[in-house]
Amino acid sequence: MVCKFYKVNGKNFSELVAGVLKCCGKWKNIVRLVFFGDTYDNEDFLEQRCEVDRQVRAFFGDRCPAFSYVAQKPLDADLAVELHTLDPWFEGEVIYKIGTDLEDVPDLPYVILQGKGYRELIVSGLCGSNLDDLVHIQAEEAMSQMMEVLLYEGFEVKGIARQWNYLEDITAMEERVQRYRHFNKTRSCFYSTASWKYGYPAATGIGMQWGGLLLDFTAIDLQGEGWRSCAVDNSLQVAAHAYSQRVLKGGMTPKFERAKAFYGEEGGIVFISGTAAIRGEQSSVSTSVEEQLQMTMENIDFLISEENLQKAGIMKKGMLQTLRVYLKNEKDFPVVKEYMERNFKTLPVLYLLADICREELLVEVEGVALLH
Repeated sequence: MVCKFYKVNGKNFSELVAGVLKCCGKWKNIVRLVFFGDTYDNEDFLEQRCEVDRQVRAFFGDRCPAFSYVAQKPLDADLAVELHTLDPWFEGEVIYKIGTDLEDVPDLPYVILQGKGYRELIVSGLCGSNLDDLVHIQAEEAMSQMMEVLLYEGFEVKGIARQWNYLEDITAMEERVQRYRHFNKTRSCFYSTASWKYGYPAATGIGMQWGGLLLDFTAIDLQGEGWRSCAVDNSLQVAAHAYSQRVLKGGMTPKFERAKAFYGEEGGIVFISGTAAIRGEQSSVSTSVEEQLQMTMENIDFLISEENLQKAGIMKKGMLQTLRVYLKNEKDFPVVKEYMERNFKTLPVLYLLADICREELLVEVEGVALLH
């Protein structure tokens, strides 16, 4: 899989979307697009999402990739897109589908890849019908849609490899409970239908300025003996699904791994979950965004280090391909960008304004690493 970022500037949203799509036009076999834009309320968000929907479908026609629109402000552009496409040497089949026979999402574009020894399902844009509903209602609707697509295409819940969970006002209180905790309870109930022999998915739970709740996911069904899947732990951090009640304070654990790897003889991929300045299960006490970022990147560097991958049984080397950096405060952007450009000069990075699930955390980073 190849991941690219494109960014455009301008005042007219329709022209911004067209500009981004023009950048994407040179690629064949695009399987997912994630748009990131700035909105000022939910009405504005819905109008912009409709414009993205209209243009993407018209641009790609019957080869429409999975796509979503996330209300997170890009910090160095007016509109940004993350593009997922296939390696030039991919030899399998790419199937572009619309959920015509699906009851909950009959107009949903999604993609199935049939590779040598595996199948992959790529879905984006699952959400509740009302952005103002309680979190658990929106989450139940989105996960019901997820289940419907999985079952229709012959995938199991335990096949979910990577999940993105975007939540408006993620740290706000709803019925005296944090909205993110409501989401974690619903996710835990949904995941309880499966046995997770090879670990939970990699995941990010991150805030949005608007937009209610939005889910994107990838599921993988390994069919050949040459492919393996495993969770990648990090001895610097307690697994999120093993947090104690000192951190949870009565809530349910977030069901995700620090990373999830899929690999065969020739290589593979590591999906790196949203990572922050947490050691053990406790947040950094530093209020410096640079110090938190340094700790976060140390966590990621160790996570994909040869030493740590070997502990997981992966006899390969990991190399970062792309990163998303989420910042709680826009004023921190110059410091963070300077740090990343100084220490990761050639690495493509997308900078986004987004609230983080712990009040004390200022930055969160996720990414993709390739195995070779």
